[in-house]
Amino acid sequence: MESRFIAETTGKIDDAYPGFQAAVPPNELPASGDIDARNRRPRTDYPLTFPLIGNVRFHLRSAEESDSKVTVQVCQYLYNLAEEGDGNEFRPVIEDGSSGSAGIIAQRLTLIAPNNQSDSVHIRQEGPASAPYDDVFGDWKIVGFLAATSPSSKAVWPTMEADHAACVAEAPDPVQRRQFLMTGEHPRSDFPTSPPSPGWPRPSD
Repeated sequence: MESRFIAETTGKIDDAYPGFQAAVPPNELPASGDIDARNRRPRTDYPLTFPLIGNVRFHLRSAEESDSKVTVQVCQYLYNLAEEGDGNEFRPVIEDGSSGSAGIIAQRLTLIAPNNQSDSVHIRQEGPASAPYDDVFGDWKIVGFLAATSPSSKAVWPTMEADHAACVAEAPDPVQRRQFLMTGEHPRSDFPTSPPSPGWPRPSD
C-alpha cells in the first residue's frame, strides 16, 4: 500500500518499493470481468505537483487465508495531509470538513502466496528508514485491488459499505479533529510529519 501511494502521487511506477513491479501484474483491461484486477497497479498519469506535508496512515483490519489466496482489508487515512500555500498557510489535501467519513478509504487486496512460503523473503520490517532497501515482496503476487470509492467494487465486495463504516469507526482521531483538519487554512504545526512507523531497517541493520 505504501508503494502504491508513492507511485500514484509521484507519477512514477519506478518509485514503488523494490520488487513491486514483479509482484503486481499489469492491470487488466477496463472490459475485463475481473473487476479487482483492473486497478491493482496505481494510476501514474495524474501526479501531484506539490509536496505533501503531514502523514498518511494505514490500518490493517483483517487478513483471511483460503488455500493460497489471502484477502487483506486495509483502512487508509488521508485527512492528516496538507499542501503548502502562499505564505505560511497550509491547506488540507482533502477539503471536506462537513463529512464525518471524508479522508478515509477502505481498501481490499487479494494476494497469492508462494508455493513454498519458507522460500519467501523474510526481513525484519521495522526500523528508522522510510522505505525498504531490498525486495520485501518475495514470491508473493498482488493480483487484485479494490477501493470503496468505486461503486462497481460492491459487485465483488458485498461487505464494502460495512467495511468502510468500520474504517471510519476505527479512525485514530475523533471526528471533530478530522473535520477541523479538513477545513480552511492551518499553521504547519497542525500537520506534523511523524517518523516512519514501524519504518524499515537500514542495510546495516
